[in-house]
Amino acid sequence: MGKILDFINPQFNRNYKNSMVLNGVNATQIGFNYYCGKEGFPLDKDMAFKYFSIGADLGCPEAAWIIGYLYLTGDIVDQDIKKGISILEKECRKNNLIALAYMSKYYEFGHYVKVDTEKAILYYLKIKMIGDMNIDKFKYYSDYINASKKLFKYFYDRKEYRKALFMLNGLENDFWKKYHIWLIKNKLKLNRKHESYYQIAF
Repeated sequence: MGKILDFINPQFNRNYKNSMVLNGVNATQIGFNYYCGKEGFPLDKDMAFKYFSIGADLGCPEAAWIIGYLYLTGDIVDQDIKKGISILEKECRKNNLIALAYMSKYYEFGHYVKVDTEKAILYYLKIKMIGDMNIDKFKYYSDYINASKKLFKYFYDRKEYRKALFMLNGLENDFWKKYHIWLIKNKLKLNRKHESYYQIAF
């Protein structure tokens, strides 16, 4: 493994600025290896940050999210919430799905930022839209499911039933989905029994 390290580090340092995105992914993996001290790499968080930064510079979305998250939490670098949020917001504008998934939750629950339901919904909508276009190979399907359910609840509560129904598209046709389609089609007033299930479902 020492020989691999001897090859990768100087080679990558010389050529990374002109490399393709795949090498950004490789740099991010090197960063993980340094961060965890695995695959023969020494535990070295400064080197981990260096390679995460290289990965982000090369356009790797995972690396860009990691850099923002590290500033939010103060891991490796001094905590700088403003900088961390700024990085993640920039990634959201690039439709970085990991950043969108985290920022939607942050705005919904007020983690690191003030609660902003409308912005949370906007980011959930972006996740849903990207997932709808790539449903067969959607990498973050759990985020897609979560976004779809959050959006369903949002539009259902506003009595925008057609939009709510649309948000169920792409989800597995299980009991949860069938139940909520039934609710919309019948436009029922939720009684206590239904309301209890409704709250648990979300």
